[in-house]
Amino acid sequence: MEYTIKVFIPGADELTLKIEKDTQGLVVSAGLQGIGGPELLTLMQEWRPHLVDRINKSILPEGNSSGEMMLRELILRSRSQWNPPQIEEELCHCRFVKRDRVDQSILLGAHTPEKISLWTTASTACGSCRKDVIELLQYRLQKPA
Repeated sequence: MEYTIKVFIPGADELTLKIEKDTQGLVVSAGLQGIGGPELLTLMQEWRPHLVDRINKSILPEGNSSGEMMLRELILRSRSQWNPPQIEEELCHCRFVKRDRVDQSILLGAHTPEKISLWTTASTACGSCRKDVIELLQYRLQKPA
């Protein structure tokens, strides 16, 4: 069985993982490709050896650069373990801010609720989505709630 998983920031970095598994579900081959700057390309080169045969057992990237967060998401998606806390498309109903926009701001460096609000306007009106913004931020940065 062969499948492809893609994670990207529109107009910026992109990671693609192509996986082939045998009939027992073991990874036979895994190809990691990407588009981005030197940091992302170096990260891809470092992580390629960890993917074949060990994708289900490999450790996850621990840092919070956009590349590390994207690679962490890619690996978790390949394991069917990517479960962000918000599933609704619109995270902030007052300002009509979509969850993907908040998530992309986190990938690009908005690592505090205040910075997310500044970059996206989420949680700047009634504040009822503040909890959701914080939960998504903590999930993306792999920090316990």
